[in-house]
Amino acid sequence: MYKLYSASVELTRKCNANCKHCIVDANSFDGEELSTERIMRLLEELNDEGCQNITFTGGEPFLREDWALFLQKAKALNMSIVIMTNGLKIDDSIIKVLKSFNVSVGFSLDGADAETHDRIRGVNGIFEHSVEVLKKLRKANVYTVVATTVMQSNFNRLDKIKDLLLKLNVESWQIQIVKPCSRLPENEVLTEEQYYKLAQKIVEYRKKYNKKMSIIEADCIGYNSALSKDLYIKNWRGCECGTNYVSIESDGTVKGCPNMSITEGNIRDIPFREIWQDHDKFSYNRKPNIDNLKGFCRECEHKYVCRGGCPVNCKTKDGGSYCLHKIETVGVS
Repeated sequence: MYKLYSASVELTRKCNANCKHCIVDANSFDGEELSTERIMRLLEELNDEGCQNITFTGGEPFLREDWALFLQKAKALNMSIVIMTNGLKIDDSIIKVLKSFNVSVGFSLDGADAETHDRIRGVNGIFEHSVEVLKKLRKANVYTVVATTVMQSNFNRLDKIKDLLLKLNVESWQIQIVKPCSRLPENEVLTEEQYYKLAQKIVEYRKKYNKKMSIIEADCIGYNSALSKDLYIKNWRGCECGTNYVSIESDGTVKGCPNMSITEGNIRDIPFREIWQDHDKFSYNRKPNIDNLKGFCRECEHKYVCRGGCPVNCKTKDGGSYCLHKIETVGVS
């Protein structure tokens, strides 16, 4: 039996932004999305499998008119709720609903100025709007995690973003690296050297500012490093997608993670429980083959636990993942 802990549910692929690093290539999907009734039933199915934490994503989830019904349902199931947004649709009425259901907001901010953030997000004026929305969320005491995706366009602007978030009294800052996707220009991908410098920068921020603002690196940053003791994720236990985490796309497709291309079935055709409890599904984590590891990972002493790091973030020359331990051991590729 596999017990589910967290799930991500994509409410829609429609979006009112055009982010250059969108992992789902929002607005590209023209198929039929799950009905209100089917998503409500899905939430019950997730709960039956033990799910305690639900994240609603998109596209832009607030573009779906029935979004509040899903918050109400998840709340009734005693789930902890996060909703990921670019902020463009948020107004006072939406903030009131978020507060009433005790929802945490995952808010995207990739620059400390309009030039950077507007260019990355593909919408003129989105930076100024975002700052005003963040002020309103904080005033209303809605717990807000600002997520910054680090790429070449903003790598040297992190100090300015940090200063802005401290000024706005943001409670939590999640720093994550850009992942390869169909929209992303190749020249936006970080080098291994920049990746290590970013980890060092996160350690610096955590030591100086973590009491004022919780600073979290996404789980694609780390892995058995000398820096790990000062990072949020101190002990990397390997990718957990398909073992206690799952993602469902807006058309019902089931994946281990939104970033993955591997699909396990569709809840339109098969009940979620049958997909989740099938031992042959999510084989990359449930039945991993260590012999498939490449480069440094094949000989690494951590390979049986780490299993090669994030399976969708392989950007090194030998086909391995960004890895602080690898860089510390043999240097950059």
